Amino acid sequence: MKKIFILPVLLFCVSCSMNSLAVKAASKTLDRGMQSVFKEKDLDYSRQALPANLKLIEILLENSMDEKLLENASLGFCGYAWAFLEDSSPAQAESFYKKGIFYSSVLMEKKKISRNGKINARAVTKKNSPALFWNTFCKSALINFDPSNSENSVMLGETQQQAEILAQKDPAYLNNAIYAVLGSIYASKPRMFGGDTQKSQYFFEKALSGNGASFLLNKYMYAKTYAVAVQDEELFIKTLESVINTENADENISFFNEVAREKALKLKEKKNEYF
Repeated sequence: MKKIFILPVLLFCVSCSMNSLAVKAASKTLDRGMQSVFKEKDLDYSRQALPANLKLIEILLENSMDEKLLENASLGFCGYAWAFLEDSSPAQAESFYKKGIFYSSVLMEKKKISRNGKINARAVTKKNSPALFWNTFCKSALINFDPSNSENSVMLGETQQQAEILAQKDPAYLNNAIYAVLGSIYASKPRMFGGDTQKSQYFFEKALSGNGASFLLNKYMYAKTYAVAVQDEELFIKTLESVINTENADENISFFNEVAREKALKLKEKKNEYF
């Protein structure tokens, strides 16, 4: 009887081991694939190709909460919502942002930089900061997408706190993008609730310094939030035209720059809604 019992257990363990190895191998392949997405200039191709990859990541996560899969799910769902869904499918955009927040929250717990939703700032390092970055990016994007939603606005305080931690721990990640997040937060909040256009300008100057100058998302957010907050129409137009006309200088961020360019064109057409 014991031999009959042990054999299925051993077979089950081997199966689990093989399953884990298969997930790990797929995770590495998908990670390399997601990195190639950053270099993609053809947005139509990315729009059509990414959903299948995101669904595969979710299927694999059902078998193993692999950290790389969680990171790619976080950036994948948030990036896709920001790039392609905000204008065409608002309900789906909100759903994708929430998925990105969920997966990045799980990843932060696994990396022990968060417990029960509370961030341990001392545990954040350059090595594990991407988990916190994508959680912060997802929350910030969701808030900007629908600021009138009370559920979203509740996250504003924690989003700002997380961004401030990242600005101390790993500000250069993704071409100074966290400074643009902070700049947009200070530009978007009412003054009575801590909004400060001078602080916003300060953070956008940092966002646009060094490698951040070639990351067109930073410029786009500068126009969309700061220029609108101070009602500087000339700066709004000048900055958007710079985004539209600047050639991509770094192939590793081609995707982000092409999306920023496309969004800048649409935002410029809506100028009269803001001024």
